[in-house]
Amino acid sequence: MIEICLNGKWSAWSGWSGCAPGVCAGNQKIRTRTCSNPVPSTDGAYCVGDNAEQKDCMIDGGWTEWSQWSQCENPCGGSYVNRTRECDNPKPTPDGKPCTGKNVETKLECIWPCPTEPVDGQWSEWSKWSSCPQSCGIPSGTFITRTRQCNRPPAMNGGKPCQGDATEAVKSCFTPCPVDGGFTLWSSWSRCSRTCGNGMQRRSRSCTSPLPRHGGRNCTSDYSQMKSCKLQVCPGAVDGGWSAWTSWSQCSEGKFCLRGNSSRSRSCNNPPPKNGGDDCGGVGVEKRNCPTPKEGCTGWNVIQTRSLLPKLPLLQESQRL
Repeated sequence: MIEICLNGKWSAWSGWSGCAPGVCAGNQKIRTRTCSNPVPSTDGAYCVGDNAEQKDCMIDGGWTEWSQWSQCENPCGGSYVNRTRECDNPKPTPDGKPCTGKNVETKLECIWPCPTEPVDGQWSEWSKWSSCPQSCGIPSGTFITRTRQCNRPPAMNGGKPCQGDATEAVKSCFTPCPVDGGFTLWSSWSRCSRTCGNGMQRRSRSCTSPLPRHGGRNCTSDYSQMKSCKLQVCPGAVDGGWSAWTSWSQCSEGKFCLRGNSSRSRSCNNPPPKNGGDDCGGVGVEKRNCPTPKEGCTGWNVIQTRSLLPKLPLLQESQRL
C-alpha cells in the first residue's frame, strides 16, 4: 500500500463569537479555523498561519459632559461664547456608530452696552460640583470643587473686580464603605442552673466584632447556645413512691351488648419525689374488660352482634398520674 503525502490545509473560518472581556483591552470577539481540510498525513506539512483571529467588538461612541462656557472676548457690546464636548466616552470603534449631535454649542453673551462709567465686576453662577473619584473608601482629605467667573459683567473702565474666590473646595468625598457585622468569641459557659441534680448552662456572643455600620449586614446564626449539666445527687433527695391501687370501678356500659370496662388508679405521692429524686416508675392507671356482658344481653345476642361488627381489640390503656 502506497501512502500519499498530504499537506494540511485550513478549514473555513468559523463565525465570529459573541463579545467577551479581553485580556489586555476592551471587549473582543474571536473566530477560529482548523487544519483539517485535509488533515496533514504523517509526512505532510502542517498548515501555516494562525488558527484564531480576534478583533475589538463594535462600540458606539458616547459624549462627555459639556465643558464650561468660554469667556466673552469683549466685555460688553455682545460676544459669542461656546462650550464643547468630546465623543470619547467611550470612543467609537471603526465599525461603531459615531456620536450624534453637535460637539460645540455657541450663544451670545455680554450683550450689555459698553459703559462710559466704571463698572464693577459680578460673578457668574457656580458650576456644578466635581465628582468624587469612587463611591466609597476615599481617603480623608479628598476635595470636590466648583468654579465661577467674574464676567457678568466683568470689571470695566476702572470698576472694582469681583470680591471672593473663583474656586470653592470642600472635603466631602469621604464616603465610608459598608461594614458587615462579625461575632465576638463565645463567652464562658454559665454556672449550672441548679446546684445539684440536672440543670442547664448557657453561653452567648454578640455581633460587635465589628458592629455592622454604614449599611453593612447583621450577623447571622445563633447568638446563644444551651446545654444540659448534671451535678452530684442533691442531698436529701427523695424518690417518689406509689400509693395503693384504688378499687376497680364499676363496669362501663358496652355498645351492642359488648362487654364494658373498668379501671383503677394510684398516685405518685407515697412519698412524692423531691430534692431531685426520681419519679415513680410504671403506670398510674390500669383498665380491663368486664367479665360479663351488660344485663339483658343473651349469649346469642353477643355472638350475633360480634359477627356484624369488625373484630374489636381488647381495650388496653395506661397513663401516668
